[in-house]
Amino acid sequence: MILCRLDRSLFVAQATAIAVALCVCGPVLAGDQPSPADEPSPAADAATVASEPKSGKEFSEEDVDKAVEATIAERSKDGAFVFHDPKLDADLNLVFEQVKIVRGMEGYGWFANVIFHDKDEAKKQYAIDFWFKPDGDKLTLMDIRVQKGPQQEGDGWIMITRMPVAWWWLPVQEHPGDMEVTRAWQVMGAIHKYIATHKDANGALDIKDDKTGESIPLDFVEI
Repeated sequence: MILCRLDRSLFVAQATAIAVALCVCGPVLAGDQPSPADEPSPAADAATVASEPKSGKEFSEEDVDKAVEATIAERSKDGAFVFHDPKLDADLNLVFEQVKIVRGMEGYGWFANVIFHDKDEAKKQYAIDFWFKPDGDKLTLMDIRVQKGPQQEGDGWIMITRMPVAWWWLPVQEHPGDMEVTRAWQVMGAIHKYIATHKDANGALDIKDDKTGESIPLDFVEI
């Protein structure tokens, strides 16, 4: 399910119902409500994503590295990369260490796993995922998620995987072989793409309350 954090606690109940509807029926923008016959299911949207045409430019891991570098530079302040962690609802001030791995998924884009450490405590490390999608001759940032976070163990710190894992890690755990079905991670990817492309400048997805007519800003936390 999609977990969201409301800006105003007054609408928690309504927002929960809306979040459930997003999972079951597919996300719908406020004021843009197609009829049931026209509304694509998450499975159909996932199939569309998988069959999207290739970008005109062939990107490489080096291009992804440069996109990560540019994103970090753009979002850095006082020597630290500032990332708002929606799960903790707090700003992380991080120092870049290295790009650990870059993976490409046909039809879904590129995923860079990047290692950082806390600005004030070098032993507190984070593994952060950057999701990019080809957009013509450039890579467009879709989202940034925490894959692993620090946990104190004795006098030191270790990184532990944050659960649930992001959908782009799920294909790695699958058994080889093609299946003529839409996998759960493909549906999750389609939902995440919708949220990433419809959120506002502050990163919130506005959902309209059918009863009050008021727009409710929701922060995406996880699927």
